[in-house]
Amino acid sequence: MIVLVSLMLASSAFAQTTSGSMSGTVVDAQDQVVPGADIVITNEQTQEQRRTVTNATGTFAFQALQPGPYTIRAELTGFRPIEIRNNQVLANNRLAVPALRLEVGTLAEAVTVAAVGGRRFDLPMVCVWSP
Repeated sequence: MIVLVSLMLASSAFAQTTSGSMSGTVVDAQDQVVPGADIVITNEQTQEQRRTVTNATGTFAFQALQPGPYTIRAELTGFRPIEIRNNQVLANNRLAVPALRLEVGTLAEAVTVAAVGGRRFDLPMVCVWSP
C-alpha cells in the first residue's frame, strides 16, 4: 500500500508543468480578421524569439512558453506593424492577447503599445524613414 501511494505521488509531481501559452487574433481597422500576418514573440528576459503566421481566421497561438514578459509583433505587407510589450505569461496559464489591430500603412511605420499592470497604453507612432 505504501509503495502504491509513493508511486501515485511521484507520478503527480511529474505531471506538473511550469510553462504557459498565449493566443490572439489579428484584425484590420474594420475589425476583419487578417490571415497570413507574421507574428513574432520575444521573451524580454532571454531574448528568445518564436514565430508563426495567423491562420485563415486570423488567430495565432504559442505553446510551452517560459513564464515571463513577452513582446508581440504583428506585421503584414500593406499594414503598419504593431508591437505590444510586457505581455506577462504565467506558468500553467494561457494569456489571451487582446485583438492586434493592424492599420493600413507601410512597414516603415510602426505602432508600439506598452502593457503595464494589465492596462495598455498607446505610445506615439514611430516612423522610420529609409532613403
